[in-house]
Amino acid sequence: MQSAALKGLVEASGSDARVALNALEIAAYAKAKEQVKNGRNEPVPLHLRNPVAELMKAAGYGKDYKYAHNYEGHFIEQQFLPDALKQKHFYMPSAEGFENTVLARLKRLWTHRFQDDKK
Repeated sequence: MQSAALKGLVEASGSDARVALNALEIAAYAKAKEQVKNGRNEPVPLHLRNPVAELMKAAGYGKDYKYAHNYEGHFIEQQFLPDALKQKHFYMPSAEGFENTVLARLKRLWTHRFQDDKK
């Protein structure tokens, strides 16, 4: 389970999943794991929930979900974290080496979330 989560973190960061994780990626995973372990059990946003029954669909499950691969660059800005965590940053790449490329991409895609100040 841990290796799959780490691979997902690397893929989400834009890094090549075949390379070793760097210290910031490992720290991000540790922060996310700590949030899950010690944080509140926040609800998954409704648009990310799978409406497997009509009652769930009527309650708004899956409504307005945007499938990233249907959009240019396979990216669409939408909220993935619960409301209480939506401004939280688990991973913030440095301006060094390949991380600078990742940082530039994050700033371009998530303009309101990734600014010059590190959170």
